[in-house]
Amino acid sequence: MAPTVAQTPPLGAEWLHEVKFDGWRAQLHIDEGEGTLYSKSGADYTKRFRSLRPLISSVPVKSAVIDCELVACDEAGMPCFRTLMELGNKAPLCLWCFDLLYLNGVRFMPMPIEQRKAILADVVALGDSQHLQFSGGLQ
Repeated sequence: MAPTVAQTPPLGAEWLHEVKFDGWRAQLHIDEGEGTLYSKSGADYTKRFRSLRPLISSVPVKSAVIDCELVACDEAGMPCFRTLMELGNKAPLCLWCFDLLYLNGVRFMPMPIEQRKAILADVVALGDSQHLQFSGGLQ
């Protein structure tokens, strides 16, 4: 679902809010252990950011589709869009993962978001803990 502009965020238990980490929205596709990170428009980020290869290969699944955000951090370890733009592949990169759409042959979209996030948290916990992060969302 694409974000929409509002004067105030919606409130209530039925809403889940995601943190915007000051990076680029991406989707990680893993097939037979080989991964590719795509932009919203379908561009292959893994060609531009070759340093992502070890991070992607650290995800311990046979196949998956994960919604995430590609983020670069500044010298203080804080997400910084300027660092992503200026240093690109030379910046310390990480993926903040926030939704699991598909895993090892099972389509997860029909499941409630809370269930998808719980399984995603377990998957992310088994990967590269320095560069692969789980975004739990806020209610």
